[in-house]
Amino acid sequence: EDNIASTNFMLIRFMLAEVANNYFDNPFKLNYDKNHKAIFNNDVKLFGYCALGMHLFGLTKWILDDMSSAEKPYDKINFLARDGYVPIKAYNIMKKIYNKEKVAKAEYFYISRKALIPIIFANETNIDAQTLVGSVNIFNHTPVDILKYLDWSIKYNENDVEKICKKLNINKDESFENIYTFTLFLKEVRKKLLNKNKVEEYTKKLNEYFNKNFEGKACVFDIGYSARDEAII
Repeated sequence: EDNIASTNFMLIRFMLAEVANNYFDNPFKLNYDKNHKAIFNNDVKLFGYCALGMHLFGLTKWILDDMSSAEKPYDKINFLARDGYVPIKAYNIMKKIYNKEKVAKAEYFYISRKALIPIIFANETNIDAQTLVGSVNIFNHTPVDILKYLDWSIKYNENDVEKICKKLNINKDESFENIYTFTLFLKEVRKKLLNKNKVEEYTKKLNEYFNKNFEGKACVFDIGYSARDEAII
């Protein structure tokens, strides 16, 4: 909190010196607003230069160093949307100073968790309720809301939806209270409403897109902790 621990680390001190030399070199600049005490003084340039820029440089250098040291060079690195939007821009700038033969081609890979949710739902071997809970906060969503996420993979029928909710003793317009009921609801919907033809058609399109981007030796860059998108792919 008071930066004592971080300033004992030499690389952090280098970073702060770099910021001091470049950002605070104008003696007439108002560097601190005592009335607001805002983080980075409400200055987007300071935030970009001091925090985001330093982080992005280190991150991109790590990616390029890792790729350059690989025995078999990668053919492509897919930067996943949307977290990969800024990193791919830095990557394309910094790769110019690396060995061209060892640096992978970069591509911005469009992927939407919302678009992939029906794929999990339609998987007949298992309904991964935890993955869906991680993608959609079910406790803020009603059964009708959830069906909107599954729109292209089901044949929506008002009467069938009413019967499913009645069977599970839930209200279609009230949010789910527990994961167990949510899982039962998904199983009933898949049994009664799943549109297999649409699912097969959509899955085929996704496979064509995914396979095209993962030919040869390819890898993925993403930011997160659960790797749900990668698991679905």
